[in-house]
Amino acid sequence: MYNSDSGFYKKWTIRRTNKWGYILYLGILQGIAIGLLILLTEAILLKPSFNPSQLLVKLLFFTLLGIVLAHRNFGLNEKRYYSCLAQDKKVEEGVAILEKEKRWEHENLLLILESADLLIIRNKLFWLENDQPTSLQQKNCMKILGDDLMKLKQNQIFSRFIENKRIELQLFNNLDHTHPIATDQI
Repeated sequence: MYNSDSGFYKKWTIRRTNKWGYILYLGILQGIAIGLLILLTEAILLKPSFNPSQLLVKLLFFTLLGIVLAHRNFGLNEKRYYSCLAQDKKVEEGVAILEKEKRWEHENLLLILESADLLIIRNKLFWLENDQPTSLQQKNCMKILGDDLMKLKQNQIFSRFIENKRIELQLFNNLDHTHPIATDQI
């Protein structure tokens, strides 16, 4: 999970337990806010005569619309939650593979357990088209590798697995898979 996914995952684990409370709260809040904004804009621009029943009907309409949108938002969050949950399982299985086979391919990463205290993380595919990237491009690619490591660290089992290990990030281009063009020790 990405860092933002980790925060989302923790918060959503709690929020998802009260589905209708979430939907009603967010829906009513969104609906009233949108409705009031539209009604105020309409009052300023058109200056219609004030009719309390029309105001109530319009607010009710926007509140119902807000509830529908909140229900949709809940579904999207559930989908993201299950995606994060599935990702966690993949990482846990990957740790078992690393311990057993000393090598695990995950997304665009190749993780190699070189020794009991050294884990090498390298890219499988080079992201840039040129063979020798500029130093800024190398720095950006190494940052992506670091971000991928941080994503993996969100998994508790992976985090425990690397606890007493040195980590070396290695950036390779597509032409030479034996000599990294950039490395970084963490």
